[in-house]
Amino acid sequence: MRTPLAALLAPGRPSPLRDSLAALVASRALVWAVGVTAFATYGTRDPRVPHLGEVADALAAPVSRWDSVHFQTIAAQGYVREDLAAFFPLYPLLARVAGWATTSLLLGGLLVSLAAFLAGLYAVHRLAELELGPEAARRTVWLVAFFPAAVFFSAFYTEALFLALTAWSIYLARTGRFAQACLLGALASATRNTGVLVAVPIALLYLYGPREEETPPTPGRSRRARIRPRFPVRADFLWLLAVPLGLIAYSAFQWVKFDDPLATWHVQTFWSRGFHGPFSAVAYAIPETIEAAGELFTGSNDTFESPAAKLALFGALALAIVALVGVFRRLPVAYGAYALVALFAPLSSPWPEHPLMSFPRFLAVLFPIHMWLAIHTADRRRFAAVLVVFAAMLGFLTAKFATWGWAG
Repeated sequence: MRTPLAALLAPGRPSPLRDSLAALVASRALVWAVGVTAFATYGTRDPRVPHLGEVADALAAPVSRWDSVHFQTIAAQGYVREDLAAFFPLYPLLARVAGWATTSLLLGGLLVSLAAFLAGLYAVHRLAELELGPEAARRTVWLVAFFPAAVFFSAFYTEALFLALTAWSIYLARTGRFAQACLLGALASATRNTGVLVAVPIALLYLYGPREEETPPTPGRSRRARIRPRFPVRADFLWLLAVPLGLIAYSAFQWVKFDDPLATWHVQTFWSRGFHGPFSAVAYAIPETIEAAGELFTGSNDTFESPAAKLALFGALALAIVALVGVFRRLPVAYGAYALVALFAPLSSPWPEHPLMSFPRFLAVLFPIHMWLAIHTADRRRFAAVLVVFAAMLGFLTAKFATWGWAG
């Protein structure tokens, strides 16, 4: 019987649904095996989550930790505190509906995350197949599923829903269905504060393509010709105005609830974040990383992030920078622009004492970066090596997350 990795590396035409489902099942098997084992071995009950029973507590360990508690509060009670305004409403609303149907809020949120994760992987596969071909598409979904921070795709978090909405909106724009793309973009802007940024790739795909069944642009065009939109602006371009509607609706709710339409931005200081200048996190991270390198041998007083964790976070930043350049070089400009604006937000509003906190979680949903990595892992041995390293890191972060260690 072949292992999932052996089956992945075996020849044969990829199937978007089969590959997406296989990647989800294999990666979640790792997450639950490690998470349950870590909790059973090292974990203890925590008053922040309800007691579900010995077995259920272990099974819930990879699902309900850290920000999950806040999303569950919103889903069960609404925005009972203003600091909760930092968390956007669509995911907890869906979890509440699914929880009503299953009689368990936690199970409902888990099912929403898993269904959205499958939908997101499927959309990413379809996009990668359009741009890179079927084999690279298969590699892309496995790289997404086993990315070190992929534990959050099945947790009571927004990652899976955000991946699904952004990937599908860009896929619909890529295939010329702009109204549907913008409506999904509106849902993305009700899911996370960076959801509204999906308007950037939608607009670029509308103006410059590529579009399905179009004639490729003539090589060697002048710079002016490349800047000029390749497609005319028609009335359907106004659908782009729908993308911010989710954010606008949430702002209106905050105005009524907290007498502050910008509460979601103002409460960021409660969570130790704030705007410190464009890409200021990089400037904060460089001296911190140098100091962490020395602390590997002398020890550190920082109980939140170890020196090794800080070095790993800086490694993730370096990967993001290299990948961003690669995305601009190897993929249509819409993908690079989306990755750039999506990175701009967290890297410009850091917690100065921990400037790269949660950065791998932000990278997990940026599928253009995974598409770029799929290009560079065409060699089977290289791909297998990367996947094994990712799986090991995913297991490590899952164990931390399940035992209330900070994993992003």
